[in-house]
Amino acid sequence: MYEIKKLKVVNFATVWMLVVVANYLVFGVIYIFFFMGIVGILGDSSIFGNYGYNFLIGYLIGLVTAAILSFLGGLLTAAIYNLISTKLGKGLQIDIVHLVEKKGPPPDKK
Repeated sequence: MYEIKKLKVVNFATVWMLVVVANYLVFGVIYIFFFMGIVGILGDSSIFGNYGYNFLIGYLIGLVTAAILSFLGGLLTAAIYNLISTKLGKGLQIDIVHLVEKKGPPPDKK
């Protein structure tokens, strides 16, 4: 059994930011095409106008915002984890199974 007692704050924040940005890229593309399609259909109405490209600009601004806020959230999360784990004296416990190949002659082929 292994125990994680401390996280490297910047490394954790960077990994967390990459996970959030990857999710934003995947689901954001679905979101933007969906809403660009709706605006494209309703674009002739006087209420909506032709704002399809504004969704693209909003998507890019949202991507940068998500990267910054997720990095800051990762910093805060790792710092709080380190603080709590040192106060409690325990960290997150993880069981890791090692798969080891058997050494010796290969099995007979029949």
